[in-house]
Amino acid sequence: MSIKKLFTVFAAAAALCASVRVLAATPCDLRFTQETGGKYIYCNNIESITLNDLADKSCETARYIMNNEELTPDRYVFFGAFINRTNTVSGGASSGVTGFDIDVDVIFKAREDTELTISSLGFEVPRHSVFFLDGQRYSGENEWGGFGAWASYFGIPIKQLNSGNVFEPNSFEPVDVKLKAGETLWLSQLTDDYRSVPLARSVHIVFDCKIKSGCCDIDVAALRSTGTPGDRSNFKADAAFGKYRRDRQYKGISDGLNEVSAGLHYTVDDSDPSGMKLPVTVYNQSMPDGKAIDNWYTHLNPRADEWSNDICAESDMLRFIYHDPSKKLLYG
Repeated sequence: MSIKKLFTVFAAAAALCASVRVLAATPCDLRFTQETGGKYIYCNNIESITLNDLADKSCETARYIMNNEELTPDRYVFFGAFINRTNTVSGGASSGVTGFDIDVDVIFKAREDTELTISSLGFEVPRHSVFFLDGQRYSGENEWGGFGAWASYFGIPIKQLNSGNVFEPNSFEPVDVKLKAGETLWLSQLTDDYRSVPLARSVHIVFDCKIKSGCCDIDVAALRSTGTPGDRSNFKADAAFGKYRRDRQYKGISDGLNEVSAGLHYTVDDSDPSGMKLPVTVYNQSMPDGKAIDNWYTHLNPRADEWSNDICAESDMLRFIYHDPSKKLLYG
């Protein structure tokens, strides 16, 4: 019997908990290999986009959220997830401002004549609902899975287990872009689904881009919304480099795609008792020599979730590099 699974990092919440009902004499190594054939640009801002994280002319400390400079021909898969907390400043303190709608966008800046193709695109500000029950007002937002964005990215509906929710894809046709040196393109120009992000609401952006020739930057910026979709008249082009914060934020470029694969191979026959679990040997930072176990997880960080450090197969801990010179100040 041969078992082979392909995992995508964005679907970490799938949380593989193995329980295979056969017996094997020797545990198989469970090791994951990152797929090649491109690069993965990832950015989540766990502490949120605050009042002083904007890149518009109203912000004295205008800066990008993320900068990816001088990218050369290759395939790039981008995923960004953010939340609007413009009622705060960096560190989470109150800004004294009530907060406002923002536009979160990706800007392509050609360093030289550049040709690129955007082959798929998903953009989502998760739906928000308000309803009344027994005289009480309730509100809620869809889960932070970004299912709507990923449905559009893959071009297929995604059904959420045990909920009845179906996330239908929005249509998108591949776009070929030619930029002269110095020219720019905003991702929002390519989709009719673009919208501003209300206060305390999240946004998910995912796209597949292939730089065919030339050299360009792919940067992320947030701006105070002017109320006109796609209006970038208040953008401050000389905003500072996107700052790395040493918290639970992750961003950078991984030298590989957002997919990992693993293979398990066992031989069983009718003499193996029914109902037994299949053991594997998992490896992570806390257990570099491995540990044989029957039940395991792939979606946890054994450093952040210490209780999992002896049951976690470190499948989704990809290595990201972010070239921010100010990072040196974080490490004493």
